[in-house]
Amino acid sequence: MNRAGAVRLLAVGDNVAIGHERGLRFFYEKVTSTLRVGDLTFGNLEWPIGDSVAWDPRDHGRPLYGHMTPDDAEALSKAGFSVVSIANNHIMDYGADGLLQTLQHLDRQGVRACGAGVNFEEAHRPVFLTRRQLKVAFLAYTSVFVYPSYPVRPPRTAPQMATLEVSTRYEPSPRIVEQPATPMRTISCAVEQGLAAVQREIRAARQAADFVLVSWHWGVSDGHRKRATYQSQVGRACIDAGAHLVVGHHPHVLQGIETYRRGVICYSLGNFAFWLGRDPTADEMAKFDPFSAIVDCEFDKGGIRSINFVPVLLNARFQPEVVTDDQGAVVYDALRKDSEEFGTGLHYSQGRISLRL
Repeated sequence: MNRAGAVRLLAVGDNVAIGHERGLRFFYEKVTSTLRVGDLTFGNLEWPIGDSVAWDPRDHGRPLYGHMTPDDAEALSKAGFSVVSIANNHIMDYGADGLLQTLQHLDRQGVRACGAGVNFEEAHRPVFLTRRQLKVAFLAYTSVFVYPSYPVRPPRTAPQMATLEVSTRYEPSPRIVEQPATPMRTISCAVEQGLAAVQREIRAARQAADFVLVSWHWGVSDGHRKRATYQSQVGRACIDAGAHLVVGHHPHVLQGIETYRRGVICYSLGNFAFWLGRDPTADEMAKFDPFSAIVDCEFDKGGIRSINFVPVLLNARFQPEVVTDDQGAVVYDALRKDSEEFGTGLHYSQGRISLRL
């Protein structure tokens, strides 16, 4: 229930449904009532939506699963989504045409998209929405994108995503001589010029809005709970520039929560609606984390007033369901352990995970 004058914002992780006969509509059946209580609901749309997109295998270094349909755009709207991020490593899988069709189908359903657009300016332009006389800005970026299908710096006039380059280096462990076969240490860092540009965009959005959410597609997928070093660098830089809430995705598992200055960084919310058109293999299931969380944030002109996390389980049919009791405690334990290094105060009671600000 909203505090007087406060806006209630919900945010979820990755959303995709390829090849399912009922698409996203089926996967939202058990959570729509939860999603619709927010004044604003946000998530990451992982795949393009289209009805006539074509794929040229010469443009890609990997196979594609498929694309989503216009019915999925309607499902997003019916489930209560106000805004989605489309800055990620799949939205350009069908090239510029796939991106443009996605934008058209979302627009027809009244769902706003951030993080990609018909040119550089649109991709980097915030989405502004007003609720309860508070203006909210949404920005989205990705540091995960695919070569050779997507260039690092496309022409400014071309359809594109808002991206940030990251450099990676590998260093031997100090124990490499003592202990043969010790793994290398991976160190990643955002390219300084690009991060400075992102901070300028966030500052400009903050000057025009009462609250700023930044969405980031980052980290390492395939079940890696350990954050890449650049994630903390970038997340904190966003808060330094004026963001109130940073929401991460792509690892497809829950990662930690950090309170930094007056902001909150959710490094990964895990999968929300996730179906790739087939039953997963045994190896894929071994990496698959069925638990997720919904951010439930209330804010006003003074910033964040409260944040809770609603535990979610992807059931046997891969539908997200709100869970409590022992299953909810599993989500709490995962978030608590992954957040320990930040000293984040989390508490679990009556099916809700609360964050001490």
